[in-house]
Amino acid sequence: MFQIDKGDILFTQSRFEEAIEHYQEAIRLNPTESAVLENRVGLTYEAMGNYPNAIKHLTKAVQIQGDAMDYTSRASAYLGLNEYGLAMNDAFVALEMDPIIGPNLHTDVEARRVLFISHYEQSDYGLALQHVEALLPLAKRNGYSAEYIADAEAVIEHLKELITINSN
Repeated sequence: MFQIDKGDILFTQSRFEEAIEHYQEAIRLNPTESAVLENRVGLTYEAMGNYPNAIKHLTKAVQIQGDAMDYTSRASAYLGLNEYGLAMNDAFVALEMDPIIGPNLHTDVEARRVLFISHYEQSDYGLALQHVEALLPLAKRNGYSAEYIADAEAVIEHLKELITINSN
């Protein structure tokens, strides 16, 4: 457990390579926790901007455990590589596994964020708007910051403007 805690502390200090070393040591010492730890290694690589390694480790987590958080995490890493189709696939899988009424509202918000960004980057503003509008009440219920909520509300207004401009 020490290795995991140490890795978490190092992660919060942005000492990512050291955090990865501790997570990997924890995997070696306790392989039964490897799904959770592979997810942490993947998220750490994502924080470093190393999306190929993030996807590699998050795929291991998906293969071992495959819960909604694993799929959402990998979807976010796919965004870093502009792999919108793969990102959307994983986000939809996560939503099917952990629907909006499910126990993990954070997973739902993040999956909707991935879907919003993917559709926005493909200039599908109508679907992007639907996903932001769906994530906003979830974010509010899950205690996201006022800044996050305000940003989401501003994005909604921006998308409405884009839709109006593109319809003329």
